[in-house]
Amino acid sequence: DINQLVALVDYQGLEITDSLRTADWFFNRAKLHEKGKTLGVRLDTHGGRFAEGLDYEKSVETVGNWLGVDGEYNIVEFVLGPRAFQLDPGTILVDKVRRVLFGSGVSVASIIHTRKSSLRPVSARKSARSWVRRARRSTLSEPVAFYRLP
Repeated sequence: DINQLVALVDYQGLEITDSLRTADWFFNRAKLHEKGKTLGVRLDTHGGRFAEGLDYEKSVETVGNWLGVDGEYNIVEFVLGPRAFQLDPGTILVDKVRRVLFGSGVSVASIIHTRKSSLRPVSARKSARSWVRRARRSTLSEPVAFYRLP
């Protein structure tokens, strides 16, 4: 018996729309949560585009709001620490971190954006952090079913 369902929601480039459609189906139509099932959403947006509803500027704003920090480089400094720019004079590390935080494809901004758009009335900051903690502990020892939306 499979207890975890994971939906690949970026198949058509509509990550938010399809995440909400999937959650509606799971909780309101199929009512699988009443049978002890859990739902996960898998983001696998390719690096050639931003997730639905985001561009670079909106990505910076999304991460900044989540962290409570204004400005692209202030956010990077907050993540890496105050000496990051001194220790990385060629900005190689800084540029890589900027791509992970704000870039196209799967980024910190796209994950926060998707979580904030969910139907659950939980703060995005709290739920994203708890998701990261759970993901680190997860061994996926149970079978997981992957579904693609029609």
